[in-house]
Amino acid sequence: MFLSLLYCLGISFTSFAVLIPLFAWLGKNLTGQYEIKKDVWIYMWLFSLALISGLYFFLPDFKDVIVTISYSKILMMFGLSAFIYIAFLLELNWLFYLSMIISAAVVTWLLPSDMAIFENKVPLLAERLIIFSSLLALTFFAKILNGMSAIFGIFVLTVLLGICVISLIGGLPVSYGILAAGLSGMWLSFLRYNWYPSEIYLTDGACSSAGFLLGCFILCGAQELAGPSLISLLVYLVAEILWVLIRTYILRIKEPEFYNNTAYFTCYKKDISVSAILVAISKLGLINIIFATFQIYAINPFTIPVFMVVVNLWLLNILFRANDEEVGFKQANKVLIEDIKDGLKTIGDSFKKGK
Repeated sequence: MFLSLLYCLGISFTSFAVLIPLFAWLGKNLTGQYEIKKDVWIYMWLFSLALISGLYFFLPDFKDVIVTISYSKILMMFGLSAFIYIAFLLELNWLFYLSMIISAAVVTWLLPSDMAIFENKVPLLAERLIIFSSLLALTFFAKILNGMSAIFGIFVLTVLLGICVISLIGGLPVSYGILAAGLSGMWLSFLRYNWYPSEIYLTDGACSSAGFLLGCFILCGAQELAGPSLISLLVYLVAEILWVLIRTYILRIKEPEFYNNTAYFTCYKKDISVSAILVAISKLGLINIIFATFQIYAINPFTIPVFMVVVNLWLLNILFRANDEEVGFKQANKVLIEDIKDGLKTIGDSFKKGK
């Protein structure tokens, strides 16, 4: 394990050191603000392709996996992600959405016939539909994390760090951890210049393309019997999606863009400082990594992920009710409990009026 940790740290530091000068140069020399002119995804896409291809060639551990990964599969995943990004650049919404559906369908169709993420607890057809829907949702909803600097980068980085940890403790082949470490270095260097105030950006299409690649990476790892743990790493995005759906369709708070109803953006509109929000989301990501490692040893593949979604929503609610002044855990819980009591009282009064 110690040697594997050194490998992960070494490749992560190398990626970070190589890309820091590039992002520094791009931040100073590219013009525009939140426009394609400062979108750095093409550089990150090329580096990711080179990194994964190179590590696949040099790492013998890649042959010691349950499901073999080939260069054709790697090129297919990157080709489909490029298809999604190009469709976005053409500014044709129907083609952009169609590219997501086609890409998710192709990946799902090419899965091994005997693959079972949920350990045969659901029928095979239902599992395929779940995989297709999950990959499509990750690709489509990735852009809702792009409403504020660094949020999307924090999400991807914490997922990759979680894969590293799971690999180091034996839940995945070491090669997956080394790969994730290399990509982590890239995203950490990106965050260095995407942290508020940002110098470089990703467009919504870039986030969708990156989200698709992340989904494919997780799907490959799920074939190594670590599906529930890897899915657990995505619960922050799930919580944000639920937050958006609740505000949009239950509370009927209409916004021009989906991300306007996310927890982090509603906190921003309440004048909570950007730094406080980014630090809180980073801590939430670390909590998710810890729970995801517990899932490796869990008997039930559903209990911990569902519990994690509840925890994420609860912590996001605490953040939403905070302000720039430091709110202690005890005080935040007291506010939450008082709100629950008020809600129950309101429901009780409604029943009494009904009688």
